[in-house]
Amino acid sequence: MHTFSRALLGIYRESTKGSLHEFQAAAVQVLHDCLDFDAVVLGGSQFYSNPDLYIMSAHIDGLPRTFMDDYIPLLSRDPIMKSLLTGLGRPLKLDLQYFYENCGLSGLADFARLYKLRQMMIFGDIPCPGIPTRWIMLFKDGAVAFPEAGERRLVHLWPHLSQATSMCDERG
Repeated sequence: MHTFSRALLGIYRESTKGSLHEFQAAAVQVLHDCLDFDAVVLGGSQFYSNPDLYIMSAHIDGLPRTFMDDYIPLLSRDPIMKSLLTGLGRPLKLDLQYFYENCGLSGLADFARLYKLRQMMIFGDIPCPGIPTRWIMLFKDGAVAFPEAGERRLVHLWPHLSQATSMCDERG
Protein backbone atom coordinates (compact mmCIF):
# COMPACT_ATOMS: atom_id res chain seq x y z
CA MET A 1 0.00 0.00 0.00
CA HIS A 2 2.88 2.37 0.71
CA THR A 3 4.22 1.88 -2.82
CA PHE A 4 0.81 2.74 -4.27
CA SER A 5 0.43 5.82 -2.06
CA ARG A 6 3.93 7.00 -2.98
CA ALA A 7 3.08 6.51 -6.64
CA LEU A 8 -0.05 8.65 -6.35
CA LEU A 9 1.82 11.40 -4.54
CA GLY A 10 4.63 11.22 -7.09
CA ILE A 11 2.24 11.47 -10.03
CA TYR A 12 0.50 14.56 -8.63
CA ARG A 13 3.78 16.15 -7.52
CA GLU A 14 5.28 15.72 -10.99
CA SER A 15 2.17 17.22 -12.61
CA THR A 16 3.01 20.58 -11.01
CA LYS A 17 6.49 20.72 -12.56
CA GLY A 18 7.77 21.23 -16.09
CA SER A 19 6.18 20.48 -19.43
CA LEU A 20 3.69 17.76 -20.31
CA HIS A 21 6.50 15.72 -21.88
CA GLU A 22 8.62 16.04 -18.71
CA PHE A 23 5.62 15.04 -16.60
CA GLN A 24 4.94 11.97 -18.74
CA ALA A 25 8.58 10.87 -18.52
CA ALA A 26 8.51 11.25 -14.73
CA ALA A 27 5.13 9.47 -14.50
CA VAL A 28 6.55 6.50 -16.41
CA GLN A 29 9.30 6.21 -13.78
CA VAL A 30 6.66 6.29 -11.04
CA LEU A 31 4.66 3.59 -12.84
CA HIS A 32 7.75 1.36 -12.93
CA ASP A 33 7.62 1.29 -9.13
CA CYS A 34 4.08 -0.18 -9.22
CA LEU A 35 3.84 -2.17 -12.44
CA ASP A 36 6.13 -4.60 -14.25
CA PHE A 37 6.51 -3.56 -17.91
CA ASP A 38 9.21 -3.13 -20.53
CA ALA A 39 7.70 -0.36 -22.66
CA VAL A 40 4.80 2.06 -22.49
CA VAL A 41 2.87 4.48 -24.66
CA LEU A 42 0.90 7.21 -22.90
CA GLY A 43 -1.46 8.63 -25.47
CA GLY A 44 -4.06 11.26 -26.00
CA SER A 45 -6.72 10.97 -28.67
CA GLN A 46 -9.67 12.82 -30.03
CA PHE A 47 -12.65 10.83 -31.24
CA TYR A 48 -14.43 12.70 -33.99
CA SER A 49 -17.06 10.16 -34.98
CA ASN A 50 -17.34 6.45 -34.80
CA PRO A 51 -14.91 4.99 -35.83
CA ASP A 52 -12.58 7.91 -36.55
CA LEU A 53 -9.76 8.35 -34.07
CA TYR A 54 -7.00 10.93 -34.14
CA ILE A 55 -3.93 10.44 -31.93
CA MET A 56 -3.05 13.91 -30.64
CA SER A 57 0.00 12.89 -28.66
CA ALA A 58 1.95 9.83 -27.64
CA HIS A 59 4.73 9.64 -25.08
CA ILE A 60 6.78 6.54 -25.85
CA ASP A 61 9.22 4.92 -23.45
CA GLY A 62 11.17 1.72 -24.12
CA LEU A 63 10.38 1.56 -27.86
CA PRO A 64 12.18 3.01 -30.89
CA ARG A 65 11.18 6.49 -32.03
CA THR A 66 9.82 4.99 -35.26
CA PHE A 67 7.10 3.12 -33.36
CA MET A 68 4.26 5.63 -33.94
CA ASP A 69 5.31 6.37 -37.52
CA ASP A 70 5.00 2.67 -38.31
CA TYR A 71 1.79 2.23 -36.31
CA ILE A 72 -0.26 5.15 -37.67
CA PRO A 73 -0.92 3.50 -41.08
CA LEU A 74 -2.21 0.39 -39.23
CA LEU A 75 -4.33 2.27 -36.69
CA SER A 76 -7.64 2.11 -38.55
CA ARG A 77 -7.36 -1.69 -38.83
CA ASP A 78 -6.44 -2.34 -35.20
CA PRO A 79 -9.37 -3.82 -33.24
CA ILE A 80 -7.53 -3.11 -30.00
CA MET A 81 -7.53 0.63 -30.55
CA LYS A 82 -11.10 0.41 -31.79
CA SER A 83 -11.98 -1.10 -28.42
CA LEU A 84 -11.15 2.30 -26.93
CA LEU A 85 -14.10 3.72 -28.90
CA THR A 86 -16.52 1.76 -26.77
CA GLY A 87 -14.58 2.33 -23.58
CA LEU A 88 -12.93 -0.29 -21.45
CA GLY A 89 -14.47 -1.17 -18.11
CA ARG A 90 -11.22 -2.82 -17.14
CA PRO A 91 -7.78 -3.19 -18.74
CA LEU A 92 -7.60 -5.32 -21.85
CA LYS A 93 -4.73 -7.82 -21.68
CA LEU A 94 -3.54 -10.04 -24.50
CA ASP A 95 -0.64 -11.55 -26.42
CA LEU A 96 -0.42 -9.22 -29.41
CA GLN A 97 1.30 -11.56 -31.84
CA TYR A 98 -1.10 -14.40 -31.10
CA PHE A 99 -4.14 -12.10 -31.23
CA TYR A 100 -3.22 -10.42 -34.53
CA GLU A 101 -2.29 -13.71 -36.20
CA ASN A 102 -5.52 -15.39 -35.11
CA CYS A 103 -7.54 -12.43 -36.38
CA GLY A 104 -5.80 -12.67 -39.77
CA LEU A 105 -4.25 -9.21 -39.36
CA SER A 106 -0.90 -9.96 -40.97
CA GLY A 107 0.23 -6.30 -41.16
CA LEU A 108 -0.37 -5.82 -37.44
CA ALA A 109 1.20 -9.21 -36.65
CA ASP A 110 4.30 -8.18 -38.64
CA PHE A 111 4.36 -4.87 -36.76
CA ALA A 112 4.17 -6.69 -33.40
CA ARG A 113 7.01 -9.01 -34.42
CA LEU A 114 9.13 -6.11 -35.72
CA TYR A 115 8.87 -4.30 -32.39
CA LYS A 116 9.00 -7.51 -30.32
CA LEU A 117 5.60 -6.75 -28.78
CA ARG A 118 4.09 -9.69 -26.98
CA GLN A 119 2.10 -9.00 -23.86
CA MET A 120 0.04 -5.84 -23.81
CA MET A 121 -2.29 -4.24 -21.29
CA ILE A 122 -4.30 -1.23 -22.45
CA PHE A 123 -6.62 1.02 -20.49
CA GLY A 124 -7.91 4.54 -20.63
CA ASP A 125 -10.63 7.11 -20.17
CA ILE A 126 -14.15 6.44 -21.34
CA PRO A 127 -14.36 8.30 -24.68
CA CYS A 128 -16.54 11.38 -24.92
CA PRO A 129 -16.87 13.20 -28.26
CA GLY A 130 -15.17 16.58 -28.20
CA ILE A 131 -13.09 15.86 -25.10
CA PRO A 132 -9.53 14.51 -25.35
CA THR A 133 -9.29 10.91 -24.22
CA ARG A 134 -6.16 9.66 -22.50
CA TRP A 135 -4.98 6.06 -22.58
CA ILE A 136 -2.02 3.84 -21.77
CA MET A 137 -0.52 0.80 -23.48
CA LEU A 138 1.91 -1.26 -21.41
CA PHE A 139 4.09 -3.92 -23.04
CA LYS A 140 6.09 -6.89 -21.72
CA ASP A 141 8.41 -9.18 -23.64
CA GLY A 142 7.90 -12.92 -23.52
CA ALA A 143 4.99 -15.26 -23.05
CA VAL A 144 4.12 -14.36 -19.43
CA ALA A 145 0.98 -12.22 -19.29
CA PHE A 146 0.40 -9.27 -17.00
CA PRO A 147 -0.70 -10.54 -13.59
CA GLU A 148 -4.14 -9.80 -12.12
CA ALA A 149 -2.47 -7.71 -9.40
CA GLY A 150 -0.97 -5.46 -12.09
CA GLU A 151 -4.37 -5.08 -13.70
CA ARG A 152 -5.90 -4.04 -10.36
CA ARG A 153 -3.10 -1.54 -9.73
CA LEU A 154 -3.61 0.00 -13.17
CA VAL A 155 -7.37 0.32 -12.56
CA HIS A 156 -6.69 2.22 -9.33
CA LEU A 157 -3.80 4.31 -10.67
CA TRP A 158 -5.33 5.25 -14.00
CA PRO A 159 -7.86 7.91 -12.91
CA HIS A 160 -5.09 9.69 -11.01
CA LEU A 161 -2.63 9.51 -13.89
CA SER A 162 -5.28 10.77 -16.32
CA GLN A 163 -6.29 13.63 -14.01
CA ALA A 164 -2.69 14.63 -13.28
CA THR A 165 -1.96 14.60 -17.03
CA SER A 166 -4.95 16.89 -17.63
CA MET A 167 -3.79 19.22 -14.85
CA CYS A 168 -0.28 19.41 -16.30
CA ASP A 169 -1.63 19.91 -19.82
CA GLU A 170 -3.99 22.71 -18.71
CA ARG A 171 -1.14 24.40 -16.83
CA GLY A 172 0.61 24.56 -20.22
